[in-house]
Amino acid sequence: MPGTKRFQHGIETPEPGKWEGRPLLHLSGYEAALPVTEKSNPLTQDLDKADAEEIVRLLGQCDAEIFQEEGQALPTYQRLYSESILTTMVQVAGKVQEVLKEPDRGLMVLSGGGTSGRMAFLMSVSFNQLMRGLEQKSLYTYLIAGGDRSVVASREGTEDSALHGIEELKKVAAGKKRVIVIGISVGLSVSRKMD
Repeated sequence: MPGTKRFQHGIETPEPGKWEGRPLLHLSGYEAALPVTEKSNPLTQDLDKADAEEIVRLLGQCDAEIFQEEGQALPTYQRLYSESILTTMVQVAGKVQEVLKEPDRGLMVLSGGGTSGRMAFLMSVSFNQLMRGLEQKSLYTYLIAGGDRSVVASREGTEDSALHGIEELKKVAAGKKRVIVIGISVGLSVSRKMD
C-alpha cells in the first residue's frame, strides 16, 4: 500500500500524516484480535476534535459502559456489576482477609505494565504505610513490566514478556505460603489518531 511503513509485527500502518480522512475500519481485522482493553472505543473516535466539556462527557460515557448491569443494553463483556464479577470480588476479599491474618506467611503482589505498574508501585507503598500505622508488618509488593527502571522511565514492549513476569513473581513470592497477585489495568480505551 503506498504511503505505508512496515513495522516489526507485520502490520501495515499509515506513515505519520497519512491518517486524515481514513476510516478506522481499515484496522478492524487487527482490532478483532486484540483484548477488549486494547481496542479502540467508537464513543471516542473524534476525541481529538472535542472541547474540554465534550471530552469529559465522552469519557463519562466510556466509564458508564463498565458499570452497566447485565440486563442493560447488550454487553459483550462482563461488567463490574455482573453476578460472576461480584461473586469473584467477594471470594478475593475473603482470600485477602486470610493473608492479612498471617502476614509473615503471605504476600500481596500488585502488578501491571506502564502506568498500571506505576499505580501498583504507589499503591503497594501506600498500603505498607497503612500497615505500619496499624503496627502490622508490610505485606504488599509490586511488579512492573520491565522492572524497577520502568517506574520512572517508559520501556515499551516489556509487558509482552510473560516468562520474565513469571520469573519476577517467583522471586518476590519465594518462601511465602499464600500469595495473591492482583493485576492492575488503568488503560483508557480511546480511538487513537496518528498525525
